[in-house]
Amino acid sequence: MLDAARVDDDGASRAVVVQLVPPAPATAKRIRIPLNNVRNVRHELERVYRLAKVGRMDLASACKLAYLLTSLSKLHELDTIESRITALEKSLQGRASDAVNP
Repeated sequence: MLDAARVDDDGASRAVVVQLVPPAPATAKRIRIPLNNVRNVRHELERVYRLAKVGRMDLASACKLAYLLTSLSKLHELDTIESRITALEKSLQGRASDAVNP
């Protein structure tokens, strides 16, 4: 087969390449995980922890995912705090204008 590949036989060349470079593994089915609030992020973080603990996920991948999930959780918290502060400021501005114009 190698001799045929050396003389530019396309079929033999492909066979050699397939033997030397195995095809890429089939990609897993994509699962959409809702991460739109802190509770969902926490559940996903717990799932990653359990997978790593039983050895179904390597520790390096688990650490990377945990870091990303923790960052996402902090962003959700900041978004919630920002929304609440904005609502409080609007409320205080309304009270201040009522006090000025009785």
